[in-house]
Amino acid sequence: MTDSGATTPSFGQRVARFFATLLRLILWLLFLLLILAGLAALIGWGIPYVDRHIVQPLQEAQLRIERLEEAHTELSQRLRADEEMLQSLQDQLNALTLAQQDITRELSAMKAQLDALTGLQSGLQAEVDDLQAQVAALEDAVAQMEQMSRELERLGQDAAAVQHQGTLNRALLHLAQARLALTQEDWRLAQEEIRRAAATLTALRAQTTDPAALDALDEAQTRLSLAYDKALTAPDIAARDLDVVWTLLQDAFPPPGAETGLREPIPAGATTPTAEAEATPTPTPTP
Repeated sequence: MTDSGATTPSFGQRVARFFATLLRLILWLLFLLLILAGLAALIGWGIPYVDRHIVQPLQEAQLRIERLEEAHTELSQRLRADEEMLQSLQDQLNALTLAQQDITRELSAMKAQLDALTGLQSGLQAEVDDLQAQVAALEDAVAQMEQMSRELERLGQDAAAVQHQGTLNRALLHLAQARLALTQEDWRLAQEEIRRAAATLTALRAQTTDPAALDALDEAQTRLSLAYDKALTAPDIAARDLDVVWTLLQDAFPPPGAETGLREPIPAGATTPTAEAEATPTPTPTP
């Protein structure tokens, strides 16, 4: 009887044990509720944050890269077409030059024959008719030579215009490649393309006589110098300077003929307006 009473818990102990178990159960339930609430808050706030700060910027950067690649491809195609046209005009110019040399030699030979026939003291009518025929042929040759000379002059003007447009397209191509390199965070390549664009603009300046276009080229060179200096430390500002150079060139040298679809500058990436306002002066469009 004594051992049985010692091993059996009393009513108070059973009640205390029950409440202790109930308290632990409530605490575990509260802990589980806190964990679930934390997970719900993490899902509710974390997913929109990741989408807004990571996914969307990546998608926008990919879209800008695709647009830059399209502009780069179009400029490359235009440059190749201009080079092919320039080569074709050069071939025609060389052919006409050779033809002019042949006609000049024939003209010299015919003049020598004319001098020899003039010195003859023959009264035969046949020789006179032959001489007149040679004179008529000589006049035709002179007319053909004058026509070819005019054609050579026209082709020379066309070749100069094509060369000027080709130099402009090369400058725009280097600008597009520099802008693409900035978007891909290849700062050294961007500086190299900016340097090449500046050298191309120097060549373009030597081919330009319009005062307004020369002023635009000076402004563009200044912008390229700023972009070159900012490519490593402030690529966003450098990108904006490249866009200003693009606009200056398009305004100063509008493409001839139909619309080319390249009047708008290359889309710029996300930049800090305050930094740009402090570091880069507001561009003044050149008339």
